Amino acid sequence: MASWIGTGGSNPGDVCTSGKMGIGQTSPSYMLEVYENTDLLRAHYDGGNNYPEIIIGNNPKTTLTNMSVVIGNGNNSPSLCFNSSSEGKIAYDVTNDKMYFYTGGSFRLILDGSGNFGIGVAGPSSKLDVDGYIESTQLTGGSSADLEATTGGVIQRKASDRRLKKNIKNIRCALEKIKKLRGVKFDWKDRKKMGRSDYGLIGQEVERVVPELVTKDKEGYRSVKYTNTVAILIEAIKEQQAQISALEKKLLKIGRIKSK
Repeated sequence: MASWIGTGGSNPGDVCTSGKMGIGQTSPSYMLEVYENTDLLRAHYDGGNNYPEIIIGNNPKTTLTNMSVVIGNGNNSPSLCFNSSSEGKIAYDVTNDKMYFYTGGSFRLILDGSGNFGIGVAGPSSKLDVDGYIESTQLTGGSSADLEATTGGVIQRKASDRRLKKNIKNIRCALEKIKKLRGVKFDWKDRKKMGRSDYGLIGQEVERVVPELVTKDKEGYRSVKYTNTVAILIEAIKEQQAQISALEKKLLKIGRIKSK
């Protein structure tokens, strides 16, 4: 049995039937349905799947799990605002298939259709793309971990498998290269993020001697591939040892001549 709700004997299309309330809808199928033209607000409890559901939009999805709020009609870019749209907001870009997250009225995070997640980056190019510093109290990669961060902000495992390399050549004049490098002790200007005193090399100086060991970020700041210097050090030690061995032979030869 349906109960019509109206004023002055009129029937505005609002109805309550079988415990279901329709506003702008004469045949409600759910506990609450609100229609104006083609727009919809629906609230009901799905007994089959055992979850409550609120749907907003004129083309709601029907395959939902747990408690759900569906916003939009598949053509626009809906958003879910908290307190106000100028403070907290989650917005979905239907055209480009991207989900944006805002706090304090400013863009913070993005998740695109390919699964790339960006923090402070509008167009992430990898699974995690961050514009800014990343701090960690513990970075675990297993016993075989060998990680490096490029000046472009990419954290990657250093690969050394022969199958990944070509044009393999011995390093020549390694000792001369090492002799031109200068190890220094210094203080970081930004103590909060970099610490205080440290040991290392100067990127500009290394670049003049072995440019392959230096990378630059978009702002021109240089970083040195410190682990790669090991290869040069190994060959430099071998060259130096060869020189020492040659000198020892000369000394032995001189000693034999004097003893005669």
